[in-house]
Amino acid sequence: MTYQTPAPARRPAGVTLLAVLIVISGLLGLFGSIALIVGRGSDEFVRSSGVQSGTLLWVGVVGVIIALVYLAVARGLTRGSGLARGLAALVAVLSLASGCYQAIIHPGSLRYTAIVSAALAVIVLILLFSPRANAFFRSR
Repeated sequence: MTYQTPAPARRPAGVTLLAVLIVISGLLGLFGSIALIVGRGSDEFVRSSGVQSGTLLWVGVVGVIIALVYLAVARGLTRGSGLARGLAALVAVLSLASGCYQAIIHPGSLRYTAIVSAALAVIVLILLFSPRANAFFRSR
């Protein structure tokens, strides 16, 4: 008697969409951070930013690291990595908590922005933990 292992579940479109959005965000963060690092050499840029050159360098380096983590998480999501899923879920939960808190303390249009941010975090969590996503991550 032979036992066949079931074929791995296909990656759901929602997980692919999240990975693409994370790649876009990571690339934008990477380019922006590199621009900060390069721009800190310009006296005009430093003066107009109101921030010291050393601080711009530090912020740029941290931004590059965060952008690279974003890109790694996106790759992990496409491969079904539980760690990448956990990191994406952690960021979404923190964004949800921040959005809820800001919706309570901010008046007017800032409140609506916070509510939209919290709603997007809920959508991310739904996509990460849908039945199809659960099957996909479980099969890896």
